[in-house]
Amino acid sequence: MLAVQRAVVPAAGRAWDALTLARVAYLEVLMALVVYCGMVMQFDVAAAVGVGLGLSEPEDWPPLFGSLADCYTLANVWGRFWHQYIRQPSLGVSQYLIRTLHVQPHSQLAYFTHLATAFVISDFFHVLSVGSVSPGFLPLSSLVAHMSRFFLVQPLATAAESIVMRLYARHVQPQLLPSSGEQKQTLHDLSGKSDGGKAASVPAVSKSDGSAVPKDVQGQHDTNSERKRKALHALLRASCRIFGYLWVLCWFVVTGWPFVKAYLDVRMADWGLPYSILESACTGRES
Repeated sequence: MLAVQRAVVPAAGRAWDALTLARVAYLEVLMALVVYCGMVMQFDVAAAVGVGLGLSEPEDWPPLFGSLADCYTLANVWGRFWHQYIRQPSLGVSQYLIRTLHVQPHSQLAYFTHLATAFVISDFFHVLSVGSVSPGFLPLSSLVAHMSRFFLVQPLATAAESIVMRLYARHVQPQLLPSSGEQKQTLHDLSGKSDGGKAASVPAVSKSDGSAVPKDVQGQHDTNSERKRKALHALLRASCRIFGYLWVLCWFVVTGWPFVKAYLDVRMADWGLPYSILESACTGRES
């Protein structure tokens, strides 16, 4: 928390130049680390106590967070990496809404309903928790505005991302990466078949006894083309991953600031550690 205290908070209403953007990103990373480490610590302590007392088994405590390597899409960030505390309760509410509104299950609209419900509920609970310490620091209307600007844009962006990925897979990727069937047809044409289906002349090689043997051009083309196809597929996959990481990073740098600012406005950086002995150890002061 000392790093947060010493950071310079960008002034409200000021245009974001490069220095301001760097400060915002710095504070957002610190906030993410504080939340991540705090939640993991609480979860691990509870798991250790539960397993140590024989009240539960280790498999009852799966990791709270997923792998950071999956964070190349917003859907993965919220569905695989981030904790799922609110997921199951919100699914019950969203399923009820889908049945009541007669939304087709597994459709794009149903997917958006699940997303919107989860983030609205999450928005509500964050406002409720921060609102308990905000009086005197941040008006309730400002708190609601800050939290809503972060949480309520997430389902919109995630749904838009899903649509873009579907369009890419349907219209762009086939042009960049021909299917195996298309490649086989191309190789079939190159290996000596004319448009009429008649075999064209194929170079031949001779055995030691003088008999002619057709050259295995088809097999060689198949092998080389499959290797090229796999290499192209790996290149496209890596390029999409890199673009995805950049997209997610830029998205949270821009949209995460209202969320972080709400906590800074309620003086989160001044909150002390719960135990004075730990605070003394961290600050170098005697308790």
